[in-house]
Amino acid sequence: MNTLVLDLCGQCIETAARAEYRRLSKILMRSESRLPASEQPAELLREFLVATDFRALRAQRPELAGGAPITVRITLESGGCFAVRVLPGSPADPGSDA
Repeated sequence: MNTLVLDLCGQCIETAARAEYRRLSKILMRSESRLPASEQPAELLREFLVATDFRALRAQRPELAGGAPITVRITLESGGCFAVRVLPGSPADPGSDA
């Protein structure tokens, strides 16, 4: 899986991604059966957190700085870069990519 959906809940994208990574990590630590499929979202989030310049992303995409309850799709592209798309139904522009 090279895609995940993240609800920002009014937080900046970095804070929301870190919180979701912590949540998934706790679930994996408590789980007796560590299926590869269940680890993929956590691994993708870890890569996203390590690879992303969040200051630059928030400067380029102010809607990701928090304050609005938006949902984004984070995708690892074939070149190793991450794309962030605001999903339809969110208050921000659904057609913009980072």
